[in-house]
Amino acid sequence: MIDCITDMNSQGPNEPATFLGMGLLTNEQFRSLADRDKTAGNQADNPLHSWLAVLQETEPCRTSPIANRFDADEDFEFESLNEHEMEAKRARDEDDIEALKGNYHGYRRQFVAKTSRRISVDIKALLQRTLNLWDIPHSHRGAVYQYLKDEACKEQLKLFRQHLLLYEHDVEALKIIKWQSAVKLVKIKNIKLIGCTTTGLSKYRAFLAAVQPKTLLIEEASETLEGTVLAGMFDSIEHLVLVGGHKQLRARCNLDFLEVNYFLGISLFERLTNNRLEYISTYHPKLMLTVYCNANLM
Repeated sequence: MIDCITDMNSQGPNEPATFLGMGLLTNEQFRSLADRDKTAGNQADNPLHSWLAVLQETEPCRTSPIANRFDADEDFEFESLNEHEMEAKRARDEDDIEALKGNYHGYRRQFVAKTSRRISVDIKALLQRTLNLWDIPHSHRGAVYQYLKDEACKEQLKLFRQHLLLYEHDVEALKIIKWQSAVKLVKIKNIKLIGCTTTGLSKYRAFLAAVQPKTLLIEEASETLEGTVLAGMFDSIEHLVLVGGHKQLRARCNLDFLEVNYFLGISLFERLTNNRLEYISTYHPKLMLTVYCNANLM
């Protein structure tokens, strides 16, 4: 995949060979470029550079930094600058596990060819009837180069998508293997208790379902969205235990209109309690008995 991305915008000495390999140039056209370039003594550069000439090349358009809708940088005082840098470093450290890793490969062309809208010549037909590329008029060369580059990108994009499908398949297969190994470890170690956050419950749902748990216990259930609880209702669940206070803090949605218009701010715990489902209240000042506090959970 990286080779496809690199080749899409590669404008080095091998660019004519890439066009030849894709069938966009014939052998005669390729040799006409190479022979003329050797005569001019420019063997190290891309022959298409001398064929296009400087007048047919221009810088690619860039997005203006003013129009990118990013907020302007805040003007921090020197005393608070170190504090903000430390906070940013801590945030990067926390997100490092989920961050993308790998080598950077820029997707950027060095130049684009100038084209004129007034050119009415069929570029494909022009290439088919011209064996020597140097016979193409200078006014048409920019359009010819742009046609070759666009067609090459289309072919490389198809190849990239094929590689991407294979990559996604391999990633899914690797994920399944990891989950199977984790399930075997749980059974071998005879692990009776698995703890996770509500986010982890949704993220590792396939693995947790493969373990086939019998009981699901959710703490602070009044602050847990109903959808999150339902995500943990596997087919093997026989007991659902919700612990919390239905008159305390409510669950919060990321979108306020869902919470107001569709009542998604009401947790499953509060909904069941308001519908008078049988529940047990504790009146002890301590949340947990001493006998459980001193117990060693394995």
